[in-house]
Amino acid sequence: MPDMQVFQPPQISLVAAATLARRWFPAGPPAVVPMTGGGFSGSPLFQVEAAGRTHVLKAFPPGTSAGRVRFVHAVVRHLRDRGVTEVPMVGLAADGESFVEDGHGHTWELQEFVAGESRPRPTAAEIAAAMGVVARIHLAAATLAENPPDIGPSPGIARRIEQAQGMLARPWAEVQPGRTADPTLVKLVRPLLNRAAASLEAGGGAAVVAGVGALAPGLVPRQTVLRDVWAPHVLYESRASARVVGIVDCHAIGLDTPATDLARLLGSWAVEAGFGDVPGWDAALDTYGQIRPLAHAERQLVPFLAASGVVFGLDNWFRWIFEQGRRFADQTAVSCRVERLVAALPAALKMLPTTLAPSLGLTAENCSL
Repeated sequence: MPDMQVFQPPQISLVAAATLARRWFPAGPPAVVPMTGGGFSGSPLFQVEAAGRTHVLKAFPPGTSAGRVRFVHAVVRHLRDRGVTEVPMVGLAADGESFVEDGHGHTWELQEFVAGESRPRPTAAEIAAAMGVVARIHLAAATLAENPPDIGPSPGIARRIEQAQGMLARPWAEVQPGRTADPTLVKLVRPLLNRAAASLEAGGGAAVVAGVGALAPGLVPRQTVLRDVWAPHVLYESRASARVVGIVDCHAIGLDTPATDLARLLGSWAVEAGFGDVPGWDAALDTYGQIRPLAHAERQLVPFLAASGVVFGLDNWFRWIFEQGRRFADQTAVSCRVERLVAALPAALKMLPTTLAPSLGLTAENCSL
């Protein structure tokens, strides 16, 4: 694979951030301070105090079009209009737009600040609370006129099939750093890549990946979903409370099966627990189904999407670090994330073969909305 363009998050000074913030608050100088917790991308976050309230100034990924930003923000407004207040409100700038372009190819938004904390290993009550909010989000998003529900191939499954075929052509054992790779990060992750390649071989991974690569995308119920709801994006009120106060970072919103969100969230919690023992999934899906009935085909897809997410999540990290030369602000956090996925890999490989047959059998008849 040829070297690709290095991924570079926006670099911005505190003065420049304050200038951007004034586009939302031209009447008075807002107080702006840097925040931690910008995720793996390294995109900076700023806390903005203005008009007696706290906000968060955040950039979209580089290259995001204005049309894409408007769509995401339209979905956010739609969800909030239908009572999903756990999704942070997006502020309007002085010109009436919900975003500001900084002249350097980056687009910024201003969200309300949500005071809460995530749970890497939630209790049953906390899982149930999150499932309830996700179900309400899906019900509300299904009424979005611009992106109505339909039945068709899952983009997430199609990506997995394509990625599996790429892994067969370029196995992990053959991955080498390109000229743009960060040598420090490569040194950190190389032992993990070697462990993952060994686990893949020991667990019959080539046959499992080939099985995914041979899938033909079936038909699933599709609608607007979050696509990136995982443990750090679900915020609870306090250590003593199971109430969900925020579902943050909606930048990945798009069309796919609702099972994508369920698998992403339940799978992220399972990875934290090693993926070998994932009790409570049926109860979690039952809780979700009490609010939004879960089609049989959707329920079948959750373990497939969760287990394959471990395999192809690792593949993403290895390609990003070694072949694409992406840069990350917190290399230790990246290494820890990859290490957790490597630890979960054997159990995910064991689960995957049992989920392939249901994934092949999806048809319009068993995907009724």
